[in-house]
Amino acid sequence: MSPDFDYYSDDSFELDDDGRIEVNIEELATLVKAIMDRNVKITTQLLENNISLTACADATNRTLLMYAAYSGANPIVKLFLDHNLIPPTVEDDNGLTAFDWAVLGGNPVASRMISRWLQNNNAWDE
Repeated sequence: MSPDFDYYSDDSFELDDDGRIEVNIEELATLVKAIMDRNVKITTQLLENNISLTACADATNRTLLMYAAYSGANPIVKLFLDHNLIPPTVEDDNGLTAFDWAVLGGNPVASRMISRWLQNNNAWDE
């Protein structure tokens, strides 16, 4: 059974008065841990319950896709890309993308997946 996710869109989430997406920090921490542990089942369950977590980034604007690519969580990288959950073209504060983080993490599988996605998709071309 395929996960039931909506595609990423900047207007998919309701924002608070400061323009931020409200998420439960414990739920987000659990998701980050699941990604770092390469746990696809828990990652999928958490995202099915709260898709807005995909819009989260850390203080330096690193996305969950960047963490997955860096840590070698290749099934989760595939999940994010296959469902267009997180744009791989997003840059962190240092100008690095998920592809760059895959290279920094020594993850050629994620590097190839992201490159292939970028070659085949124009959804987030700027």
